[in-house]
Amino acid sequence: MFRAFGRLQDIHGGSRRGGAGLGLALVRRLVAQMGGRIGLDSAPGRGSIFTVILDRVELAPSSTAAPPESAAVASPLRVLAVDDVSINLRVLCAMLARLNVAAVPAESGQEALALLEKETFDLVMTDLWMPEMSGADLAGMIRANPARAGLPLIAVTADVESGKTFDLRQFNGIVLKPVTLSKLEHLFSELRCGALRDGGNCGVLD
Repeated sequence: MFRAFGRLQDIHGGSRRGGAGLGLALVRRLVAQMGGRIGLDSAPGRGSIFTVILDRVELAPSSTAAPPESAAVASPLRVLAVDDVSINLRVLCAMLARLNVAAVPAESGQEALALLEKETFDLVMTDLWMPEMSGADLAGMIRANPARAGLPLIAVTADVESGKTFDLRQFNGIVLKPVTLSKLEHLFSELRCGALRDGGNCGVLD
């Protein structure tokens, strides 16, 4: 079940509706990278329960000394995180929180545009493959608004060939899934030093 592209209907037959079979595989990798474990309790007719256990992180005593630059993001940043898969969105927001980044979730491009009308963000991170409005369509609508044309946009995807389907030139960079803390730290280092301003690009973070 945790194998990439493995789906229950492929094993037991049934409806062909559903995702690509990547969700649980990505969750398992993300949980492992965060030092945790995932378990499954399932029975026919009763449903399935997935349990994620993460080791408790002990906070270091407060200190007046300045933290090293390689540590979590020092200054508060606001990020609009967009993904139609709720578990992926929750995991991304949790990782951003560990870096002292305020993440505001949106489960669709329409919801993201509504939030942009009301709030101010330093960065938008969006999945590409979303129904109704893709991440690339969302980026195009953001760029079309002069007030937000310079807002840094980052595509988040597991598809290494997404450039064949979407116009990625409107993005300031790409983060390949699974998202890791090291990738996010590199991204925010680029953002804080101004490398993503005025059309700057951080490339592909793999």
